[in-house]
Amino acid sequence: MNAAASTRVERLVHFGRTPECIAGVEDSGRVPRAIFTALLMWAGGIIPFISVLQHDGTATATSLGLYLSLGPFLVVGYIATRATGKILGILPLASILWVTLLGTVSDFYMESAPIIALVLTATFVAWMGTSVSPQYLAATIGGVLVSGLLTGDEYLVDRLIVVSLGAAFVILVVGKRSDEIHQANSDREVLLARLAHESRHDNLTGLGNRALLVDELSHVLADNRPGVVGLALIDLDLFKQINDDHGHLTGDEVLVEIGRRLQAYALDRGTAVRIGGDEFALLIDSPTASAAEMARELEAALRWSWVREGASIDIGASVGVSVRDRRSASLEGLFSAADRAMYQRKAQRRLDEIV
Repeated sequence: MNAAASTRVERLVHFGRTPECIAGVEDSGRVPRAIFTALLMWAGGIIPFISVLQHDGTATATSLGLYLSLGPFLVVGYIATRATGKILGILPLASILWVTLLGTVSDFYMESAPIIALVLTATFVAWMGTSVSPQYLAATIGGVLVSGLLTGDEYLVDRLIVVSLGAAFVILVVGKRSDEIHQANSDREVLLARLAHESRHDNLTGLGNRALLVDELSHVLADNRPGVVGLALIDLDLFKQINDDHGHLTGDEVLVEIGRRLQAYALDRGTAVRIGGDEFALLIDSPTASAAEMARELEAALRWSWVREGASIDIGASVGVSVRDRRSASLEGLFSAADRAMYQRKAQRRLDEIV
């Protein structure tokens, strides 16, 4: 291979390389720790009940039964939260009721439990925003109401008014800021996703670009199973003349149509990309046709006459294909062989035209 061809192959391969994306790996100890944390919090709340159960058997035994019934919800809820990063809808209700039921134990807990419930409400609103705020408000008021009814609290109405106003204030103030943060994060994720897509795709044709091709080809070659892999490099014939004679808008239309035809040829068999300018490529994993057959099929698929403003434009392409055993092939080897075959085909077409 001459120096110019070697430089071209190196540009095709190495300019397409991108840093690997390392996906987040779940911590294998996350779920066991979540179970332990939930059980510890749940069991720790039983202690105040047991400590006064002998003094007020009826109310405390009833509330203890309700408290114990919340245990499975808390355990499952915290496990799911830690494993998925999303809070289950039942978790705020269970957690807030869990706190407010402590108000049945003593006057101290009756005074402090609503405050803790408001803190929990603020926490959940800060995490999740106001989209499900009615359930936070219902859980806070419901917990205070249940505790007050179980203990016959003479200040129940006053507590409900104060807690309701406090919860509404928390939801409005904290929730508004939380919604703004969530929206900003959502916009950021959308922008990152769009940038990630654009970094691996061609804006004009919608095909993948060189970076995507190199990434896909690297994955195919990393697969050690037996079989072959095919790479076709495609260069449009006389594309500069089309741009000069008919304008760049017509040239863009030609490129888009080439992309559509390549996609139709590839279907689910491979990846079609636009390398740049009037150069395209097609990666076929485990092709059934030979290199010569693939080249002929692609040239036939990309050959047509396009009538624009009364003028007929003959569209064609020169295709070079390299088919190699995946276990012995390399990026550079595939690109080099396909690039060499493409230029040989282009030279042959020019010679045929002269003759």
